[in-house]
Amino acid sequence: FFKLLLSWSRYNRLSRRNVLNVLASRLKFGYMDGLSRSDYVPTFDRFYMGGAST
Repeated sequence: FFKLLLSWSRYNRLSRRNVLNVLASRLKFGYMDGLSRSDYVPTFDRFYMGGAST
């Protein structure tokens, strides 16, 4: 199998004063496909749903 992972992140300052207000954005994309007839993918290489802290 092969696994392709792409990620993008950006930080935007929300104010122009000396106050530190920042908006953080992150996008992750992954794709996996088999190279042989077997559909088996090891457990530690699978994709799972979840957020930044899971």
